[in-house]
Amino acid sequence: MDFDLTDEQQATIDVAAKLLGDKATPDAVRAVEHADDLRFDRELWAAMADAGLLGIAVPAEHGGAGLGLLELALVLEEVGRRTAPVPALAALALGGLPVVRWGSAAQQAAILPGLVAGTTLVTAALVEPLGGVHHPTTTARRDGGGWVLDGTRTNVPASLMADRVIVMYLGRPIEQGPRAAIFAQPLHPYTRALQASSPSTDPSKRSKRRMIKGELPSPIDPPPGWAFHPRCPYASELCARQAPPLFTLGNGHQTACFHRDQVTRTQAVWQGAAT
Repeated sequence: MDFDLTDEQQATIDVAAKLLGDKATPDAVRAVEHADDLRFDRELWAAMADAGLLGIAVPAEHGGAGLGLLELALVLEEVGRRTAPVPALAALALGGLPVVRWGSAAQQAAILPGLVAGTTLVTAALVEPLGGVHHPTTTARRDGGGWVLDGTRTNVPASLMADRVIVMYLGRPIEQGPRAAIFAQPLHPYTRALQASSPSTDPSKRSKRRMIKGELPSPIDPPPGWAFHPRCPYASELCARQAPPLFTLGNGHQTACFHRDQVTRTQAVWQGAAT
């Protein structure tokens, strides 16, 4: 059996080693770490796209090289050798390979060309607080012609590099928009509660955590009206009767809250146990 690399595989190594050797120097990596809290060199990512490295395992019909896992592993090895500040493992392996293998034709057409071009980052949320990859606690249930996923994921690789964030509650988007806007000024009570109940590793920012009151309702038998209203300090009779639509507030920022103006003016007081 021949274990030697093919000419194509060796060429992949050569391209990756040359590009990363030139652009991911110790000084360049240090500069990115000092300038960017996300540790993401977007110029290097774009250069890797131009060299065809981001699409190494993506089918040719979507703009990729049409190679496989081994060739991708060779690229990842060179990224690791230089400790290059790019989300290669998260985006190309954890995120990209499942789309290539199991994505529908529509999903592949929507995601893979952007992955190849370096304009779309995809990742996989695999870590659960109580379950695992082989014994997940997340469930999927039919909802009309689609599915609703219900569960909790933690430690999502490269999540802070996302351009957009969607906050879900019981399988429904309740706030979405540019990442910077969502983290800097969340406009939905649930999003604010999630931030307030999260611990901080920064000693200067540590304070008493404000927890979300009440229990998470059953997705099979949710409360009438808007499912979050029993836990929301801004809830009114309107919320108990119907679920709010997503209101657009500018710059692509949307929130599903009837009392969004009040949320921006006041600070909620959360009590009870966190979920």
